[in-house]
Amino acid sequence: MFLPSFYFLSFRMAAAAAGATSSLLPAAEVPARSVEIVSPGLLWTVDNAVASTLGLAGPAFDVSIAALRRNLHCSFNISHTYLYEEDIVDCGTLQNEVQDILARWYYKVHREESMAAVITPGCIESAQINQLVAEWNVLFISTSNSDSTIHDDEKSPTWITTNLYPSSYYGIIFVRLLQRHKWTSVEILRDDSSTAFYSLVAQLTRQCLNVQRIRTVFSSYTSGNGTQPFNFPTFLRQFSTRNRVLLFLGPAKQLRLLLIQAYLLNMTNGEYVSGDY
Repeated sequence: MFLPSFYFLSFRMAAAAAGATSSLLPAAEVPARSVEIVSPGLLWTVDNAVASTLGLAGPAFDVSIAALRRNLHCSFNISHTYLYEEDIVDCGTLQNEVQDILARWYYKVHREESMAAVITPGCIESAQINQLVAEWNVLFISTSNSDSTIHDDEKSPTWITTNLYPSSYYGIIFVRLLQRHKWTSVEILRDDSSTAFYSLVAQLTRQCLNVQRIRTVFSSYTSGNGTQPFNFPTFLRQFSTRNRVLLFLGPAKQLRLLLIQAYLLNMTNGEYVSGDY
């Protein structure tokens, strides 16, 4: 999933190496350039609800960095550092703090003579990182997150992504799914105890549905510690009286409970549609 990102970096570095060999020194005697790669992100999240944490994506990054070092060791001395704060455990907080984390590294640790690159699994903070690297003229590769501003060369001159679509398009994706099947109404159920990512998806989706005048019923609940378990059977019975399409935004554990109750209520017979992210 994350490996392709490093091939973009390999291409750019190989091009730089090719340029370096035009020196008056023989190619074998050209000093290796220093390359500093940093990966800001979340070390972990509660219940590992986000797949793109450094703890989960890190092994793929480590393998790729090792491959870069093997292939380019004659031309580059490559270092790789993970940037994180142990007390930041959700995407919303990282989005607010990532510029401070990255700027501290760039101005206090990064060496001016070194080539820099930022490669991150990403949560919802790519746009904030891009604002800095665009000014610094530093290569930025995101893997699981991007933003529509990536199409603007003036705002994103150094940004490459391996993601198929930016997070700001989540709402459009669901709207097009509804339009494709000619569904004119939808119910959204969100677990407020889940990560901030689901709040973002809910917000974007509701905005798009409103613009397209698709009737929407929105409900939310809390599944956190110390709260009463959500009454899925009651919710599903009420849902069946007003809708046939349900979009669930929450962790897999809660989705499983929802689907079990839907099965017990004979709502998995093809008459209803359940979508989740």
